[in-house]
Amino acid sequence: MRRQNVIVFSSGKNKRVAHEIARGLDGDVCSAVVWDEFFNKIYGEEYSLTKSYALFPFLIKKIPSFDYAVIVAGDDDRMRKNGEDGREYVTARDNVIFELGLCAMALGDKRVIIVHHKDVRLIDDLRGYGEAAQRRIQSGEIGFEDTVLSSSNVQLKTFDYGEGSDFDEIARRIGAYIRETRDSYSPVVVGAACSTALGYRDNFLMAFSKAVKKTDFSIPGSAMCGGQDAPWLRDALSHPENVEIHVLLPSMDFVEKHPDVLSNTRAFLGEHLYGQHGTFADCKIMDPARTIGFCCKPMNGRLHVLDMPTTLLASQKTAQKILDIKADDAIEKDHLTRLLAKEIDLFRNTLMQFLVKGNGGGYYATTDDAECGANSIFVDEFTFGVPMEQEEMKHAI
Repeated sequence: MRRQNVIVFSSGKNKRVAHEIARGLDGDVCSAVVWDEFFNKIYGEEYSLTKSYALFPFLIKKIPSFDYAVIVAGDDDRMRKNGEDGREYVTARDNVIFELGLCAMALGDKRVIIVHHKDVRLIDDLRGYGEAAQRRIQSGEIGFEDTVLSSSNVQLKTFDYGEGSDFDEIARRIGAYIRETRDSYSPVVVGAACSTALGYRDNFLMAFSKAVKKTDFSIPGSAMCGGQDAPWLRDALSHPENVEIHVLLPSMDFVEKHPDVLSNTRAFLGEHLYGQHGTFADCKIMDPARTIGFCCKPMNGRLHVLDMPTTLLASQKTAQKILDIKADDAIEKDHLTRLLAKEIDLFRNTLMQFLVKGNGGGYYATTDDAECGANSIFVDEFTFGVPMEQEEMKHAI
């Protein structure tokens, strides 16, 4: 699994805390960057606090390219609320709260982590609203961790700190949380992957399963299968317990070498996989409702159906639209790769959430398939230049 890209936000006053957390996070699981380092990376020597920057377009353009955000809500300011007897509260800087909201909508609830000073009073949207809730909080009956959306299945992970806190330990705990949740699925994200994964399940995986169960599906052998006779395919499909469907997703290595892979899936599959590593027949099956195209090959007594989801092209187009946002930023060569890698991961994680887990390590499009072991599904990384015959199906998921 690739390292997760993490951005750490804080106020200028609490940059030290942000940098200590980021240093502790950098490793096998995460690649972390603090907001000021990121600005310097984008602008280089041109970045200067004496200049004026429109940060809002910059933030909405850059945040979606990260996997996680850590928000340091430090003891930045003092605030008095009307109607509360003039009591003074310790609060986080207003721009930090704003960035928290942007990150929650762009990345999803499980991918936003709050590290707050123990004295900070966060907003009521997080603490809970209503007089009874406020009385329990103010009396100390319940703490902040008990009140953050506690009645909802939407959760923001929180850690607190104070004078003398061990930030290496906090970073270790954040890293453990990221390791635990990096395969999580959230429908509230900027990007196309969640929707296209569901569409792919319905329009290819489930449609394939339903089509081969019908006795009246046809195989246009003269037009497909490379001109080969098609009876071998009909015979193979008539034994669904021996059919494996391999969903091929580009690896990070492949995306870095070929950032346009998603817009040329057939060409890349033909050049780097099917053409070089054995003859894979380009086939179609037809039923009265639709035509389903796929590539397949009999291997070791089983029919291997291979497909790279062309629906991922929507993710590439969405990523390009985000890149086209006009903002005060310089060209960043890693932006597209980072965003595409995240979209592919989201596609994989969403797809697995909506398939049926089987007992033999595979997944299935329907409960019926799982019960009879028919048309088992595996999600594999498409690694650049690796022959499939040499590298048995990785079954990465």
